[in-house]
Amino acid sequence: MLIRQEIVCGVQNVTRCLERDELRLVVVDRSSPWQLHQHLAQLSAVRQCPAIALDNMANTLCAVLALTRLCAFGFKVNYVYLLNYYNFFYKV
Repeated sequence: MLIRQEIVCGVQNVTRCLERDELRLVVVDRSSPWQLHQHLAQLSAVRQCPAIALDNMANTLCAVLALTRLCAFGFKVNYVYLLNYYNFFYKV
């Protein structure tokens, strides 16, 4: 499975997925302007999704993900994994 299929890049996409409860983890770049991503911390807390801030994240990950810039990204919830987990532990 490609890693690009499991992550959401960009503040707008991360916000949209957080509102739909589709993320397991939110990562923001601390060195970017805080006005861009200040709402993500609050929305993550409301949705009970962990969030972390990294220094100089864009410099490191842009080359790996083939992006020109990156302020925030999130890891998607793998529903197939959760369904298998539920079926394994909670069989009725």
